[in-house]
Amino acid sequence: MYKVDQAYANFLKRYSYVKAFTILALTGFACAPVVMYILTYEDRHAPILLDHQILGGWLPFDLRQNHYVYPLVWAYDVISTVTGAAFFSSFDTIFNAVQAQLIMHYDCLCRNIKDINVAYSVTSNDEQQFYVELGYLIERHQHLNALVNHFNTIVRGAIFSTHLVGATSICFHLYLITESQDLLMIGKYVIPTLVLVVFTFEICLRGAQLEEANWYMGSRKYRRLILMWLKYAQLTKNVNAYGMVKVNMVHFSEIMKLAYRLFAFLKSN
Repeated sequence: MYKVDQAYANFLKRYSYVKAFTILALTGFACAPVVMYILTYEDRHAPILLDHQILGGWLPFDLRQNHYVYPLVWAYDVISTVTGAAFFSSFDTIFNAVQAQLIMHYDCLCRNIKDINVAYSVTSNDEQQFYVELGYLIERHQHLNALVNHFNTIVRGAIFSTHLVGATSICFHLYLITESQDLLMIGKYVIPTLVLVVFTFEICLRGAQLEEANWYMGSRKYRRLILMWLKYAQLTKNVNAYGMVKVNMVHFSEIMKLAYRLFAFLKSN
């Protein structure tokens, strides 16, 4: 009843897309400042510009005047960028792997429920076995909901911080895109902006999928039990950040609105 092969194939397919996109995006993001440095190099007495750096960090001890250390500065920025990308990709892999398994188990539970023959609830010979199987399905449903709660406890801190940082980063990158006149630098800022938007969209889409998971022809005992189960099942499970935000498509639009409001605030000053 478990579609393990299908879930695994879908995960591998998505992972291959994410891997290719990450490699291409990191390569372009890391090489753009070097290309800018080569194109705008005047002489060794000219300062190293912010556009020549990947992250545009502070350079103490007059390092901006020393072009011999530029490869070390670039390498340090590359390491920092790869470290940040590793965090996002690791969280993305873990989140999607667990979410895919939970969805697989919920789908299997739904198929088992559909296969229930409610006529056995009124047949004395099969009634006892029927309620044993039904009780197992109810217990399994409650166990899956408990797993979702544990999963949410683990990821809520990371979701809260990454989405807050993501909205701020999108805002600043949009500001840099509008302020930059160089096409190469615009391309450099567009890449992380798209990555953050796609990452946020993907997480919210997975959260929405987790929220989405003719039993009336039976005995009175069966209908009473199903009614109690339905009342419990109305409490949909979701991934959230300390109860303040729910990770779904509504949250994605809120993140984009927050990034735009921050961007509009920066542009107004």
